[in-house]
Amino acid sequence: MHGTDSLHSTQSINKRYRNRNYTSLPLDGLTLLGKGAKGAVYRYDQELILKVYNHLNTLQDIEQEFELTRKALVAGLPVAIPFGIISLDGGYGALYEMVGSETISNRIASDPSQVSVYARSMADFALQLHSTDGSHMDLPDYREQIERWINTGIATVDQHLTRRIRSLVDAIPRVSTILHGDFHVGNVMVQKDEYLLIDLDRLSVGHPVMELGGLHTFYVALGEQSPDIVRDFMGFSYDTALKFYQDFLSCYLRNMEENRAHSFRQMAALLSYIRCFSRCLRQNTAAPARDNAADSFLEKIRALSAMLSPESLDL
Repeated sequence: MHGTDSLHSTQSINKRYRNRNYTSLPLDGLTLLGKGAKGAVYRYDQELILKVYNHLNTLQDIEQEFELTRKALVAGLPVAIPFGIISLDGGYGALYEMVGSETISNRIASDPSQVSVYARSMADFALQLHSTDGSHMDLPDYREQIERWINTGIATVDQHLTRRIRSLVDAIPRVSTILHGDFHVGNVMVQKDEYLLIDLDRLSVGHPVMELGGLHTFYVALGEQSPDIVRDFMGFSYDTALKFYQDFLSCYLRNMEENRAHSFRQMAALLSYIRCFSRCLRQNTAAPARDNAADSFLEKIRALSAMLSPESLDL
């Protein structure tokens, strides 16, 4: 159920929820469904899930996410139906109508032997999403995010490399494909065998390789910094994450010619390391651990950028 039908459903959700006082809502006893950079998602009851935002998210940020979710619903994208923003002690939460749902990350964590099955189904889900044109939706361009990573990372240490990187990013075809912007198994819910997206605050338009770069970040690059990051974020081991990424890419790229698939793999990795290098420079962790990770990411950026050229990039 999508589009205007979903909007009508949103308006007709049982009104008893609107009258509850959520300001003192306790989280104890609620089942954690997943967590990410912006907060955690809990099962509130059989009809609703509750997303609890961390302290870095303002009310304006959350309202913007709801607006993007509404745009996605109108466009017919498979997304969780937003119900409302609530006030919690020290922050905010959001309710979504998700009857009997759970995240893909929870399913993999409970049975890692099924990781390949979910990797392939997630790849098909991504291909479905990436077949949608978003030129009419007034969405942000994902390139703006990449430029921020460059400005807060590579551009602060190496101007020659920065020019090289920008020439490669400029060579990515300018298309208006819809991107989730934060596509991973913690942001996809399963409801009666249907996949639904949550956390649409980074919904944008751009080239699909940019989405694959995000996947590389979650399942490969962050684990190179520390396997514990992946385990804490996804709920399963780094080895399982690597298996997921390998199988996801194999399925996603299965109908591409070899040279084009190779360009996708390399550019996705390059965008991922650009992001991770910027992340390291902005972290407040202990200097030695941060610096070692930053040095490693920078070395990989230099190696990948040397292997790629704007002229030979086949995307």
